[in-house]
Amino acid sequence: MKKAVTLLMVLCLSMGALVGCGSKSTSSTGDAKKPAKDDKLTIYGIYKAGDQTWFIDEGNAAKDKTEEFGGHIIYVDAKMNPED
Repeated sequence: MKKAVTLLMVLCLSMGALVGCGSKSTSSTGDAKKPAKDDKLTIYGIYKAGDQTWFIDEGNAAKDKTEEFGGHIIYVDAKMNPED
């Protein structure tokens, strides 16, 4: 009985490996959604302590670079306490 269960498990794992490693055929039909030209780049900056100088300066630098590329940044202060 143990041999039968072991053989069944080996067969299942082998089939899973073969199916998982199989090639996937994709066709390029051009139906993929393309972003609209008026879509702007949006970046969320999530900072663990947004009231500290380091994170304020980093957020401002990220904002400047994002605006340079025509997007906008949303600055999020997670207000994590370093003592916790």
